[in-house]
Amino acid sequence: MTLASATAYLVHSASRLVFGSLFSVIDRVESLADRRASRRALYGMSDIALADIGLTEADLSRPDPTCSWKSLVSPPTL
Repeated sequence: MTLASATAYLVHSASRLVFGSLFSVIDRVESLADRRASRRALYGMSDIALADIGLTEADLSRPDPTCSWKSLVSPPTL
């Protein structure tokens, strides 16, 4: 392997690593925003509408750890 091809390989590998990490962060931020939007929509529903989907006000009052900024810094759960 020549020096030029080894350098090109390292640059390509590093860029894949950086862009892969960047896309992972963007994906986690998008999923956080989706969960928060869903939760806010639930807060706007009436008691009757919540009952139709099997939820109560008590269900909404519990904290959701996946809707926190802390979920961005912790590893994703599968």
